[in-house]
Amino acid sequence: QHVARANRVAAAAAFAASAQTEQLTSKLAEVDELSKRLEKNLQSTKMVLRLRDEALKKKTTAAGDDAGKDTEMEALRKLAECPPEVIRIRVEMQALRSRMEHLERENDVHPHKGRLAALELELGEIRVVRLEEGTLAASAIERAFEAEAAREIAETAIAGSEARAETAERLVAQVE
Repeated sequence: QHVARANRVAAAAAFAASAQTEQLTSKLAEVDELSKRLEKNLQSTKMVLRLRDEALKKKTTAAGDDAGKDTEMEALRKLAECPPEVIRIRVEMQALRSRMEHLERENDVHPHKGRLAALELELGEIRVVRLEEGTLAASAIERAFEAEAAREIAETAIAGSEARAETAERLVAQVE
């Protein structure tokens, strides 16, 4: 009973870890796709920034209003270098990767991993033994019923023999 319960618990834990690994893998793929899209967006933003910077430099030499344009360019550069969405996604990806690696290590090094296989093998052997025990018990019960039937037949035969013997003794007593 304890083996069966331990087997069920281990199987449930393995199933949960497997499901969680699959879930994390799919979420990691989604986050990776989002990260690629954000990287592409970042590249296009950098390209726009370069083009705008060049256009502003050309206008700056002609107009002379460097302070406002330089501030705008610095803000755009900072945003392009380190967009908050990309940072957030990268942190989330790293957390997911570390969680997935932890689960994989836990599944690979889990102390009950080999034990689960041993318990399953032992459970199979117990089932075979129980089946054999059940077969032996069934044949013993059948033999007991057969013996009981034979005993009843023998008792009936003995009772009949005793009745004939009594009848014979009475007849002998009457004849004498």
